[in-house]
Amino acid sequence: MVYYDELDGQLYPKWLLLKPSKDDITYYSIDSPYERIYDLGDLRLITLELADLLRNDNNNDLGINLIHIEKRLTGTSFHRSHIDEIDYFILLVDDVQEIMEYTLK
Repeated sequence: MVYYDELDGQLYPKWLLLKPSKDDITYYSIDSPYERIYDLGDLRLITLELADLLRNDNNNDLGINLIHIEKRLTGTSFHRSHIDEIDYFILLVDDVQEIMEYTLK
């Protein structure tokens, strides 16, 4: 799912939301079309950073490295078991485009 910002009547993809997994590394297809989400209000989310992402060059999928996320969040209350309590990973479309060398529309 993608959350879009509207600017001057144009829609621009801002956030990509992915269902979480407890696997060390999970790959996601990022082929369009994308379901649009209009409100993030009640969702439980974990924000991902560029360093948490991987690229699978064999099939051009986006990878999420949960081991890296756990290490990054050391010192917080996050534990892999908390994945069941969140709705989505959320990440900037700009980060996805950078790591994938891909343009989301």
